[in-house]
Amino acid sequence: MQSSDSVNIVNDSYKIEFTPLKSIKDSALIFYPGGFVDPKAYVPMARKITDNGYKVIIVKLPLRIAFSNSQKQELFSRSKELIQNDDEINHWVMAGHSRGGALAAEFVKDESKLVDSLILIGTTHPKEFDLSDLKIDVTKVFATNDGLASEKEVFHPLEMKVLDHIIIGGTGYTSMAEKGIVPYQSKGTANYKEIALGPIPVEEKRNRFKHTHSR
Repeated sequence: MQSSDSVNIVNDSYKIEFTPLKSIKDSALIFYPGGFVDPKAYVPMARKITDNGYKVIIVKLPLRIAFSNSQKQELFSRSKELIQNDDEINHWVMAGHSRGGALAAEFVKDESKLVDSLILIGTTHPKEFDLSDLKIDVTKVFATNDGLASEKEVFHPLEMKVLDHIIIGGTGYTSMAEKGIVPYQSKGTANYKEIALGPIPVEEKRNRFKHTHSR
């Protein structure tokens, strides 16, 4: 993982940052890894996004989990600082995988004015709070061979009016990251290079999830 003539890479104690050098757009992605997953597992994903002109910052979770309130506040303070101190980026997307998705949702709940979009990948969260009043775009990505949570557990009725649900057919939990290992997972039939994303029409979402359990 080294810088090149097309991308500058900074890997320090709290982030891995990828900045395009030839042509940079005014939108950027902040990404929270899954719990106990090596942040480097998401480097291939970050490089593909950076190759299209977008800055990507993988923010490392304290102790790779950010479980305590103090650890979460440390993470959120770093993220807020990254956003507010970057004068070249006008639009921010906040995203996270699994535990990182739960943390991304919690950050956006309190700091929605700082970001333009939220992406939740491979997570049943948020469970403890309602995001339906958010004015930003919210997308949830679900792996059909996840093995850790069912479709009904992932999509909550209260989220229907705010989420653009996306199904990834055939892939598994660790296909979200190239080398991340999580206990008790299912193995997917696709890797991240083969994933094709497509939004489900609103009416189909309503029919599919109208019988799900409430949170």
